[in-house]
Amino acid sequence: MVVAIDRLGGWLIDVGVMAAAWLSLAMVAAVGCRQPIRRRDLARLGLVGALALVPLSLLREGRIGLLNWMPGKIGSIEPGWIGSAEMSAALVGVGRALTIGYAAIASAGISWSLLGAWAMRRLVRTAEEPSPEALRLYETLPFEGRLGRRPALKRSDRVGRPVLVGGSRPTIVIPTDWDRPGAEQADRLRLGMLHELAHSERSDPLFHWLAGLAQAVWFALPPAWWLARQLRLDQEILADDRAARGLGGASASYASSLVAMAAGRGVSGVAGRASGRGSDPGGSPLVRRVAMLIHCPFPIERETPPWWRWSLPPAAALLLLLTSRLSIGGLPGGSERVAFPMRPAAEAVTFRIRELEIDAAPVGSPLRLPAPLPRRFVLTMDLRADPGSLAAIAVAGHCLGDPSQPMAGVPEGPEVWRRIRLEVEEGSARLWIDGRSVPTTSLREEDSSWFSILPPPERPIRIRDLVLEPIEEPFRREVPIQEADRADRGESPGAVSGRNPRPSPRRGPS
Repeated sequence: MVVAIDRLGGWLIDVGVMAAAWLSLAMVAAVGCRQPIRRRDLARLGLVGALALVPLSLLREGRIGLLNWMPGKIGSIEPGWIGSAEMSAALVGVGRALTIGYAAIASAGISWSLLGAWAMRRLVRTAEEPSPEALRLYETLPFEGRLGRRPALKRSDRVGRPVLVGGSRPTIVIPTDWDRPGAEQADRLRLGMLHELAHSERSDPLFHWLAGLAQAVWFALPPAWWLARQLRLDQEILADDRAARGLGGASASYASSLVAMAAGRGVSGVAGRASGRGSDPGGSPLVRRVAMLIHCPFPIERETPPWWRWSLPPAAALLLLLTSRLSIGGLPGGSERVAFPMRPAAEAVTFRIRELEIDAAPVGSPLRLPAPLPRRFVLTMDLRADPGSLAAIAVAGHCLGDPSQPMAGVPEGPEVWRRIRLEVEEGSARLWIDGRSVPTTSLREEDSSWFSILPPPERPIRIRDLVLEPIEEPFRREVPIQEADRADRGESPGAVSGRNPRPSPRRGPS
C-alpha cells in the first residue's frame, strides 16, 4: 500500500506539471482570441487534452527526461543536506498525506460528476410527454444538427427552466408550468427551446460534462478552472446568438426576455434569481451575454474558417502527444525508462546519504535515486540484512551475491550491519561483503544510467553511510581489498575488525 502511494505521488507530480503546461498554453491562446467560437474550440481542446494526458502518461515508450538534458553536474548530496532520519520520515509522511488528500478530493469530484450524469438521466426517465401544442411548436423551430436528428422533448415539474440532457438520445426537458396555453407562455417556451436546440447543435452537453470532469481531476490547477468557466460562457454566447437568429434577428427582444427569465419576473417555478454579481441560474455572466447580444463590437462568427477547422485538431494532437512524452526527470516511481542518455557531467561528483530506509516493495520494484552512474565508480555502504536476503538485493544494477549459489565466505547469522564495497569498471564488477570477496551478477535494467537499489521482495532494508564515488583512473589491483576497505572505514591498515563496528564515513571529493 505504501509503495502504491509513493508511486502515485511521483506520477501525479510528473503528469501534473505537464497538464499545467498544457492547460496554461491553451489558456494563453484563448486569451488572445476574441471570437467566442474559436475560444470555445481552444477551451475544449485544452480540457479534453488535459484528461487525455492521464492515460497517455501511462505509456512508457519514448519518455524524455527533462532533467537528463541539463548541462553540467547534478550535484553532490551531502549527509547534512539529507538531514536526520526523523526529518526525512516527516517529509515522506507529508508527501504521502498530500497524495492521499489529492486522490480523495479528485475521487470525490469525479464521483460527483458521475452522480450528476446519473441524476440527469433519471430526470429524463421520470419526465412525462409534453402537450400536443408544445410538441407542434417544437417541431416548427429550426434545427441545424449535423446528424439531422433533433432531441426529444419532455416536461417535468422538477426543473425551473428548459434544460438539455445529453447522452445517446439528447432530450430537452421543459418546466410543466411553461407547457400551458397562452401567447406569453408560447413565446417564453419558444425562446427556451431555441436556446437548448442551439446547445444541441454543437454538442455542448458533452463538453460541459467533460469540463466538469477535468476540473475534478485537475482541481489544483487554476488554468483548468479558467478554461472551464470560459467554455461555458462562450457556449452560452453562441447559443444566445443562434437563438436570436431563430427569432428573426430580434437580439434586443431576446436579450430582454433573457433578463426577465434570469430575474424570474412573471415566471412560475424558476430555479433561482440573478445574483448580485449578475449571473443567471446557469452560472454564466449575464451582463456579458446581454452586451454581446445588444452591442457586440465585432461580428460574431457562426462557423470557424476552414483553415482553422483543418489545422487546429492535428496541431493540437501533435503537441499533446509531445507533451505526454515529457517527464520531469525520467524517474517516476517505478521502473520508468528514459528515452535518451544523460549528458555527461562537467566533473565527477560524489553522492552521499547518511541514512536511508526503504519500505517493503513488490518484486522487481527498484528505488531510483537522483545520482547518475559513472562508467567507473566505487560504492561503499553499511547494509542491515541477513545472509539469506543479501543475494536478493541489487545495488547499482549488481546483486549482492549469486542467487543460484550459497553465500560462500559470508558468515551465517541474524540480521546485522554488514559492510559492502562494490567496484565497477567498464562493465565488470567486484564485490566484497565484510572484507570478503563475494561473486556478483549483473541485472539487465531498462535504465542503467541512474543509481538504483532493489530491496528483497516484500522486505524492508536499512542503509547508512552510503558513498558513491566516481573514479577517473583505473583501479590499482596491487592494493589488497581488505586494506582498501579498512582505509574506507578510517582504520589502520593492520587493524583487525571485531564485531562489525559502525564505520566512520570517508570524506571523498564533492
